[in-house]
Order: sequence, then structure tokens, then C-alpha cells
Amino acid sequence: MAMSLTTLASSFIAITAVVCLPTPHGNRCETIGCYKILSPVCGSDGETYANECNLNRTNCLRDPENQITKVKDGYCEEVQDGCPTSCPLSEQLVCGSNGVTYTTLCGLTRSNCRKPLSERATFAYMGRCVETTTATPSPAVNHVATAVAQRAHRKVDLTYARL
Repeated sequence: MAMSLTTLASSFIAITAVVCLPTPHGNRCETIGCYKILSPVCGSDGETYANECNLNRTNCLRDPENQITKVKDGYCEEVQDGCPTSCPLSEQLVCGSNGVTYTTLCGLTRSNCRKPLSERATFAYMGRCVETTTATPSPAVNHVATAVAQRAHRKVDLTYARL
């Protein structure tokens, strides 16, 4: 039976360790086998860490009374003032109506969050923008893209902010 990438990543992450060595100037962290594998975890500080090893490394440099704990596996979905505080580390490129390529729909939402309505970009289509000018998809593409965006937006509404 083939091992999935997630299972494989989890098995690598499980054998990582962070050793904190006290020095006269604070702690020094030694990372042993901390692989660069994306297996995100949500910390109690509302930040998403690439993996549990990175969360532990951050803790090494913090005051022992102010440690971050793992809240859950996966990305944090915290919002502040109705705006996403962070976005997933994945890359699902979307093109905004302003011709700017965003790494995720969350990135587009985050970019728009505190802008006046007249300055906000809307979702144009999935993928990298092909022009540097304002993207105007055909009505058929726009209809499908709008349906996809609305479905994704409902999820974003629940966890992030309304566009």
C-alpha cells in the first residue's frame, strides 16, 4: 500500500526535535531534523506555522511562562476586525479584477479588507493573471468563476471576512 504525502510528511515531522540551550544572553535553539515539509499547525497565538517543529522552535525563544501551544492541525482561521490575520501557505493562484495575481482567494480578501469599496478588486478567475491591465473575463467564464467564487466566498465569510 502506497504511503500518502500527508502520512509521509507526518512521519518525518514526528521524528523532529528542537533543543533549547540556555546561554547568558537567552536561549539558543538547535533544530535537529526539522524538515522543510509543509504540515501546518495552528498555534495558540493565532499564527499558522509550517509544521510543529517550527512552532517548537518559536517557543524556544519565548519566555517559559508565555509558551505557544498547538491548537489544531491545519491552518488558523482567526480574524481580527473582520479581516484575515493570516492566509494558508498554499498556492492556489487567483486573478483579481485589478490584474494582480494573488496566491489565494484569502490573499485577495485580505488585500481588500480595509479598502474603500470603490478600490476593492473582485475575483476575476482562477490562475495567474495573463495581462497587466484590468482582467475582464468573458461572460461565460465570469458566470462559472462567479459561481466558484461565491461558493468559496461563503466559506471565507464563515472564517474570514466578507468582500
